This record gives sequence, structure tokens and C-alpha cells, in this order.
Amino acid sequence: MMKLKPTQKRIIFDAIGYYIVYCLIQILFELPQDAPILYGEILLKAIPASILFALVMAWFRKHDPK
Repeated sequence: MMKLKPTQKRIIFDAIGYYIVYCLIQILFELPQDAPILYGEILLKAIPASILFALVMAWFRKHDPK
């Protein structure tokens, strides 16, 4: 199995965290109460958004002037 660098682990854990938060926000606040609930669509839509957000945050962390 391939060893991951600490930054790669951080990106993966960030993406998982953002995925969970994005799904919860969508389910709790964005869905109308009387609409049929499309959990599968929300879960699939959250994958690219969370990965992209994690990569953007990693880029900002790398280029952050301290």
C-alpha cells in the first residue's frame, strides 16, 4: 500500500469533512419540506464540491504568507 504524505492525508480528511458538512447543510436547510427527498442526488453532487473545496483550501494553506 502506498504511503501518503501528511499534506495528502490532510486533503483527504478535509474533503471527507467538507462532504459531511455539505450534505448536512443540503439536507437540513436546502430541501423544501414537502418535496420528495433526493438523498442520492445530494450525496453525488457533494463529492466534486467537497474535493474541489479541499484542494482549494490546501492551495491557500501552502501559499499562506506567515
